[in-house]
Amino acid sequence: MQLFRSNKRYTILFSCRGGGQPPSIYFTNSLPEVEPVCFIISKENMSEIKNLDPTQAWDILQKQPDAVLIDVRTAFEFAYIGHPLGAVHVPWKELPNWDLNPNFVDQVESKVSTKDTAVLLLCRSGQRSMDAAQVLSDAGFSNPINVAEGFEGPLNANRQRGTLGGWRFHGLPWEQS
Repeated sequence: MQLFRSNKRYTILFSCRGGGQPPSIYFTNSLPEVEPVCFIISKENMSEIKNLDPTQAWDILQKQPDAVLIDVRTAFEFAYIGHPLGAVHVPWKELPNWDLNPNFVDQVESKVSTKDTAVLLLCRSGQRSMDAAQVLSDAGFSNPINVAEGFEGPLNANRQRGTLGGWRFHGLPWEQS
């Protein structure tokens, strides 16, 4: 379980063993003398986040000069596994404990011109970036986009990445630090 703060809204994200997407739980407290209120957002009430494959994401980056590609992986992944050319690194979680970045929303906001800017989010395979996109949507960003296959793509039958999809698989430009 991780707590994420955005202004006066708190999101608790749970990890599910065996897959599945848990609900997010939000605590809001707009008045100091009021106890926090807790409510669960069901999947029906969650914002619809656009999912694009890496080639579609690349196309948006080429056609919309103000669009920003945010790589939400750890600093280690960004530097040593590689990252798309021009990607801005804003980690969603960081090693060694996979703690959520409490300043994630503020850091992304500092990288875009407005909250209406297309913000494309990429991680290893598309799950962390989807969680990050949902939090940005909840924080008022109108166009967060998840790069569904991520940088390395899904696992194949041998539990290896990079053979079925992902930024590198599609031959899109990338580099290592």
